[in-house]
Amino acid sequence: MKSINTKLYSKENYCDICQTKLSSQYVPIKTKRHIKTFLCKNCLLIQSIPQKKFQSHPKPSMSVDADRSSIMYTKTRFLPRNIALFKKFKINFKKFDHVLDIGSNRGSFVDYLKTKNKKVKITAIESKKNIFNHKKSKYIKFINDRFEDSKILSNSYDFVYCVHTLEHFVSCFKSLSKIYNSLKINGTAFIVVPNMNYYTKDSIVEYFIDTHTFHFTNNVLVNLFNKIGFKILKKDEKSDITYYLQKSENKNHYKNNNLFFNKTLSFFDKKDALTKYKKNLKKKRDRLKNFGKKLKEDGNSFLFWGAGRIFDGLFKYGNIKFSLNYKLYDKHLYKYFKKFYNLKLLKKDELKKLKDYKVVICSNSEYSQIAKEAKSLNFKNVTSYERFLK
Repeated sequence: MKSINTKLYSKENYCDICQTKLSSQYVPIKTKRHIKTFLCKNCLLIQSIPQKKFQSHPKPSMSVDADRSSIMYTKTRFLPRNIALFKKFKINFKKFDHVLDIGSNRGSFVDYLKTKNKKVKITAIESKKNIFNHKKSKYIKFINDRFEDSKILSNSYDFVYCVHTLEHFVSCFKSLSKIYNSLKINGTAFIVVPNMNYYTKDSIVEYFIDTHTFHFTNNVLVNLFNKIGFKILKKDEKSDITYYLQKSENKNHYKNNNLFFNKTLSFFDKKDALTKYKKNLKKKRDRLKNFGKKLKEDGNSFLFWGAGRIFDGLFKYGNIKFSLNYKLYDKHLYKYFKKFYNLKLLKKDELKKLKDYKVVICSNSEYSQIAKEAKSLNFKNVTSYERFLK
């Protein structure tokens, strides 16, 4: 299959799905890729278009703003969640002869797949050099390139795995069409993207990060699958939206697919969403200025749990004065960073000495899970960072 002519930046601002001329842009905070973000008034696709040439794969970083750059750990981190969905959707990997893994990252899915089917052929595609972590094998073909630029087989794959990758493409329509064409008849695809309608107006985080060119809602994607010809078999919608899709000889799946539309409209299902989003973010960040003061009024010894984008925002904009009695823990990020804001990233076994510290959870989507874990470790005072924003 021929490659797609990729153009990483452009001043020609047209909707990727319906080709409507885009206007009324939003410029994400501290974008380094000269991004302009648009919401198509016709099909409601949200699209971020770099206007100038930019550096690909910058040094990994955590930022509450648009300039966050990828650590390349998301696919490893969320693989257990996807494995649970494999079981729920009754996906039998033993039946597959050839699998396509798009955006293979560190090779975590390939490792899992080999435990289920040792003789399955795998084509793994990853654009970043020297990160795909898997030994050479006669069963594995590795392509170091962007998916759009890669030459892959047509009508050849039983299963395509595309997790947290569709939002990075230059063209979601052309890339999904390429995925469709790569599949055998009755072949299936497992697609996962961040869910824009998981957004909360109380967030301090800039959602439109530089590395994401597309920002999806369920209803936009259902329309897109209809246009390409995919049949939706299963869906799971939480902070991510997961679809299990099928290529069949009959492309007319509208009646089936339309059952997967959300009838109740959420925040980004409306034409004025970007305008409201900008106002909400400014309002919340104005409250952030007093975070350090309110934190100090509540005590001295705090364990910040979660070193991600929210934590960065608290220390970047919250006017926090450094204290030796501030500690930081993140069960994932300690593997990739030693310090944030002069706070050492602790490991789990180092938490035993901090039982009297107050835990400040720096997460929204994983708040309940973290709170449960913190209490299981006998921390008695556990609260959300949002308590100090009021």
